[in-house]
Amino acid sequence: MDAEHALEYTKVVMPILKREFETNEDEMKKIVLKVVKQCVGCNGVDAKFVRENVVEEFFRNFWVRKMASDKRNYRQLIDTTIEISSKVGGAEILEIITPKLKDENEPFRKMSMETIEKIIATLGVSDVDNRLE
Repeated sequence: MDAEHALEYTKVVMPILKREFETNEDEMKKIVLKVVKQCVGCNGVDAKFVRENVVEEFFRNFWVRKMASDKRNYRQLIDTTIEISSKVGGAEILEIITPKLKDENEPFRKMSMETIEKIIATLGVSDVDNRLE
């Protein structure tokens, strides 16, 4: 699929995906995460589109304690988050995830730390400001 078609496809699919962000079904969450990862990773889908249409609701609905305790979705959440950070920039996503290291839930903190480590390993810290680093 070329870049132009990928963006058009993503624009059609994203409202449906965003509606499914709030599902309580674990299997559906896993599917939604996979499709979000694929859409974000497509050539033609730019950082601006992802920032405006994905980031806020993605973190509000998926970056919750329950996801850290569900091992099936845990890995998919990390992988999708890394794909998003590859598109919009590591520093922006690290700013969102870093405060979660102070959460009282240990599995949630562990998931946050693992994600941070993978983002840094994948993208480096060149765009991260000194305060956050």
